[in-house]
Amino acid sequence: MTINPYFLSVALLAGSIIAYEIALVRLFSIAQWHHFAHMIISLALLGFGASGTAISLTQRWLMGNRWKFDEVDRRFHNAYTICGLLYSISVVVCFVLHQYVPFNPLMLVWQPSQVLSIFVLYLILSLPFFFGAACIGLALLRFAENVNRLYFFDLFGSGLGALGIIVTMYLIPPAQNLTLILAIGFCAVLIANWESWKTRQWRRIISITGIAAAFIVYLLFNPISIKISPYKGLSSTLNFPDAQVLNERHSPFGVLHVVRSGLIRAVPGLSLNTQHPVQPQLGLFTDADGMTAITDFSGDLSKLGYLGDTTSALAYHLMEPPHVLVLGAGGGGDVLNALYHDAVSVDAIELNPQVLELVAKEHKDFAGGIYAPDSPYPVQVHVAEARGFVRATTKRYDLIQIALLDSVSASAAGTHALSESYLYTVEAFTDLYQHLTPGGIISITRWLKTPPRDMIRLFATAVEALEQSDNRVPAQQLAMIRGWRTGTLLIKKGTFDTADRAAIQNFCRERSFDLAYYPQMPEVEANRYNQLTEPIYFRAAQAILSNERKQFYEGYPFNIRPTTDNRPYFFQFLRFDSLIQMVRAVGRSAIPFIEWGYLLLIATLIQAVLAGLVLILIPLFFLKRETTAPTAHNSRFTNWRVFIYFLSLGVGFMFIEMSFIQKFLLLLANPTYAVAVVLCAFLLFAGLGSFFSLKLKTVVKLRQPPIIVAIGVLSVLALIYLQLLPPIFHRFLASSDTLKVVVSIGLIAPLAFFMGMPFPLGIEWLQRHHPHLIAWAWGINGYASVVSAILATCLAIAFGFNLVILLAVGIYLIGGCVHLRRERETAA
Repeated sequence: MTINPYFLSVALLAGSIIAYEIALVRLFSIAQWHHFAHMIISLALLGFGASGTAISLTQRWLMGNRWKFDEVDRRFHNAYTICGLLYSISVVVCFVLHQYVPFNPLMLVWQPSQVLSIFVLYLILSLPFFFGAACIGLALLRFAENVNRLYFFDLFGSGLGALGIIVTMYLIPPAQNLTLILAIGFCAVLIANWESWKTRQWRRIISITGIAAAFIVYLLFNPISIKISPYKGLSSTLNFPDAQVLNERHSPFGVLHVVRSGLIRAVPGLSLNTQHPVQPQLGLFTDADGMTAITDFSGDLSKLGYLGDTTSALAYHLMEPPHVLVLGAGGGGDVLNALYHDAVSVDAIELNPQVLELVAKEHKDFAGGIYAPDSPYPVQVHVAEARGFVRATTKRYDLIQIALLDSVSASAAGTHALSESYLYTVEAFTDLYQHLTPGGIISITRWLKTPPRDMIRLFATAVEALEQSDNRVPAQQLAMIRGWRTGTLLIKKGTFDTADRAAIQNFCRERSFDLAYYPQMPEVEANRYNQLTEPIYFRAAQAILSNERKQFYEGYPFNIRPTTDNRPYFFQFLRFDSLIQMVRAVGRSAIPFIEWGYLLLIATLIQAVLAGLVLILIPLFFLKRETTAPTAHNSRFTNWRVFIYFLSLGVGFMFIEMSFIQKFLLLLANPTYAVAVVLCAFLLFAGLGSFFSLKLKTVVKLRQPPIIVAIGVLSVLALIYLQLLPPIFHRFLASSDTLKVVVSIGLIAPLAFFMGMPFPLGIEWLQRHHPHLIAWAWGINGYASVVSAILATCLAIAFGFNLVILLAVGIYLIGGCVHLRRERETAA
């Protein structure tokens, strides 16, 4: 069977486009912060939909007055080649240009001119997506009769592109991935010009090859650089006069920089009363922020006395030398804290293997070899995701320490508001609690915010978890203290007795830490040193432990309800009713005190919806004129039904895909594996579903249209998975990574297979009845994918992933009903 060279070209272009999108997310996370990446790239992806609009308005000129199915149309071929070349070139050129736009996201609220800058960014970054999607849209229009095969190559290429870019992130620096994507784009153009090879039209081939070679050679000798925001931690540290970058590593987990400076001293939660000098340190930055320190350790534990003066050291003063589990080991600060307090053993868990490599090998002598295989200390290092390790291990610990790894600046700015965290949920605390020895303690340290919210939500989540575990109000099992910058919560598998309470009091008194809660604590002991206007933490703890908990949650100005695996957005505290009151009271000055990453997400959604409606309705006005006489009786409804159908497909597909990525994170544990496996599985098997979609009518005798059957099956599967996934995940949590990947693909495959059918079947129906609407339908699907990706995140934050999946099923069914009505009217 001969493969159309355009189909191979589409596969390469689709793979390079999704690789470009993922690469941009990483690059913006390094240069700015990840929520700005989400905002800007989501709007840039509107270029996908805009290509469908452009093709709709120009298709008569592009395709000529009659269809030529036996040969490649000259206009189509030229348009495809030009768009492919412009896509390849713009991948690099647009990224370089955008760095010259004077955009400072931190001033977006204060400087109106920043709004203009962000629109310029949208325009620049949307161009590659516009040209790349235009190639796919043109191919879809030209080969509509083979839409099932074309869509298969599109999705198959996208799946391989998503997997490939994650692999190359280990091998190539982030910015240099753009050079590889550019090269793939040029290869796609050359393949599309296969006929030129066969007919020896060397001028065209030499021209394309020459342009490609010129760009690639130039970029190899002049690598693309990333301009990092001056407000990120790495930029600030490099301003120190003696600052020097010692190491740089890159992977899908982030870009790591190790910086040396005599001015680096980072000990979160350190008491201002400490009399111990802080040891020299190296700064270890992830994505130019979120610094963790590598401490100069010669083996003399007495020099680490300052670690005993941190809020996170409290638990060690309430127990004998413990067996410790450190979740998020980073540069080793919490491991050293455990060794200083005579820990019997330490299991250190770190997700990023490159962090461990830098500490264990590159800076082994400086760090005292605490992570080295031949370490003289009782430290065992594990490369794993914290939640996955806890569920898989059978060991029990006296102390489980959750490290504080995010930077104070990121926490204060609310940049994690859009980040899910499965470590701060009711289910996670329940898992940790079950892995404690009798009398064991979970110790969690967080940055403090003003007004207070992190520690209050942490306390509420712990209360909920303990009530589910022990079936009683856990007033005797919790203790909470705070310093001037951090707070620490203790959860005990047992009760804090009189001796424990006295030890907590002495610990805080000697270090000027404030008592926030312990059993039978009087209010007079709260709010003594780092004073607030009132003892908010103590009163919040009392309210959460009382029968007035619900009223307290509803009346507090921030969302401090416990987080769950279904709604794991621990860092999202914003309540819109409180926001309105705050803005009315103090104006824009309220903005620094809220998680404005979520506000930007809402703003992005509004902009995407407005832009999408304008760009979809414009061609609708023109397309009404092209309705032919035989279909004039229903011309008023045809366009709108096409709009609703393809909008439903785009929204439903993205809702399910994004929800499954988050849900499978629990099973696969590693976020990078979860994105790679789920995204690739969905795209590859949806591609297979597309390939076999048209055969569904001929192979299987169906009473209902194939589209209805496909939507019905995928809806049933999605609803079944809502019930079956939790027990299945629990069954395979302790399995090997290989088996988890196989199970994940096996679960996703049948659902994705049927999700890949409705789109090509819909295009095939249009090709038979309304071919002039094909490009418009492609644009609608592209817009829907962009808007639904943002909307899915908003809904998951507000209502949870389960509701997003239920909505996806409902939206798919709406699309199915619209098509069923259309089929019956056509038959009539």
